[in-house]
Amino acid sequence: MLTVLYVQISSGMAGASHSLLTLAQYIRKYNVRPIIVGQQDREGLWEECEKHGITYYPLYLTSWARSDLSLRDILYIPNRLNTFRRLVKICRDEHVDLVHTNLHFCLDGALAAKYLGIPHVFHVRDEFSPLYKRWFGGTKRTVHIMQRLSDRIITVSESVAQDIEQHGAKESVRTVLNPVEIPPRPVKHDSNEIRKRFGLPQSIPLIGLFGVIAERKGQLDLVQALRSLLAIGTRVHAIVVGQGYDAYEAEVRATVKTHNLEDSITFIRHQADVWPLLRSVDVVAVPSRAEGFGRIVVEGMAAGKPVVAASVGGIVEIIEHRVNGLLVPPASPQDLADALYELLVDHDLAQRLAKKGRRDAENAYSPESHARNILSVYDDILR
Repeated sequence: MLTVLYVQISSGMAGASHSLLTLAQYIRKYNVRPIIVGQQDREGLWEECEKHGITYYPLYLTSWARSDLSLRDILYIPNRLNTFRRLVKICRDEHVDLVHTNLHFCLDGALAAKYLGIPHVFHVRDEFSPLYKRWFGGTKRTVHIMQRLSDRIITVSESVAQDIEQHGAKESVRTVLNPVEIPPRPVKHDSNEIRKRFGLPQSIPLIGLFGVIAERKGQLDLVQALRSLLAIGTRVHAIVVGQGYDAYEAEVRATVKTHNLEDSITFIRHQADVWPLLRSVDVVAVPSRAEGFGRIVVEGMAAGKPVVAASVGGIVEIIEHRVNGLLVPPASPQDLADALYELLVDHDLAQRLAKKGRRDAENAYSPESHARNILSVYDDILR
């Protein structure tokens, strides 16, 4: 049996954690024993691992991408050294064969694997935003460090792969599409009841934006698009499902208040099970400024909803414009508003896109296929 240690720096159940949990569940079918090392927050990934019988070690993990080599970083050195020692001990005690770091800006697992001579994989799930371009002197330097500390680099889309390959890592990069596990639609699913539970209007078309509230997700673009729709008399309500971790969420909420949109947009905190809400909206909006893959795009398609998304990153590999969804330029609220309006008034188009999108989501992103593709990367390394 192959034992793989997965290192996951984020504790909440956002896209990266969902994908990792799905992989850990399905890869067990192929004689692989997954062990996950993650943050010390009890809720989130740790709790989900316990539900599914997956071994989880809580540790202090830090993002090296945010390092600025200041005094604050020096104060963290004892914690980082302790994390390194614990990772080494876990690898030895659990007889780990391979270490898989689920987000590339955490180096702890890579350093432990290097010390022990264990194969290591970096999983890159994002485009190289300006944050990463500052890491260790720029993207080229970042990619160089990733190559030195790993045997393979897995990317979630060809867009992300090309971003890395142009800096000299072509031979070590493998693209594996993210998995999306589609739960069966409950026989008793009642959209009106779901709307009532969250205090949403019953008879007005509903636009849903799902994901962490962050600038790269484009919630402000949806707010501006909503203003345009309401200005021309469109009956519509929007929901923003997720939560933020910086000042951007406050900016979004302040903008809603400034333009008197409180009655037309509802904020809903992160939901462990987003599918009831996803199946209750009329259109899914994904106005991202950067997106390595675009998990919510596939989930929206799988829920049988028409999707409007920004043409960035991995999204353009998922959506074929006017075939299984609509693409709009990023950072363009008016184009977003125009596309949303078209779907709200042209029901035939909305149904056609939703039907094709659902078929594509079910066929291309199965967890079984994802687990086999990841295992083939492991086999390639271990051979």
